[in-house]
Amino acid sequence: MRCPLSGELHETGVFDDATLSIAASMRGRPPVNRMELVGERGTAHLNPFHGFMTVARGRSTRAGKVAQPLTSAAAVVATAANLIRQARQGEAAYPGLRALIEAFSPAATGQAPSPIPRDEALAVATACERVARACTPRSHYPHG
Repeated sequence: MRCPLSGELHETGVFDDATLSIAASMRGRPPVNRMELVGERGTAHLNPFHGFMTVARGRSTRAGKVAQPLTSAAAVVATAANLIRQARQGEAAYPGLRALIEAFSPAATGQAPSPIPRDEALAVATACERVARACTPRSHYPHG
């Protein structure tokens, strides 16, 4: 894991038969949150910030190459439709955040279980700690 600048993270690796490449930046503007999953039979383009996903399927053909700009245009239309739907629901960004916060309120007072299972919360905290340690100079961790 490399952290070339404050707020930057780069990592590459292999998991099972998949090659992974991660680049995260807290410095980029405008804010973007997207993920691409590239496979032998297609590519999924995810946008968690706006809550949509598009999939490009098929083999590399002449017709596919010609249609690619239209596929990209369809993603823009999907983005616009999601933004309109979210605005009508009072959530311009971070789809599901309001429902998550509403679920945490009764959990915080002991009236309901946590909406995030304990093992998932611990896994996320562990991953965050690993990233923080990898991106912080050793002098900040005097005990290991």
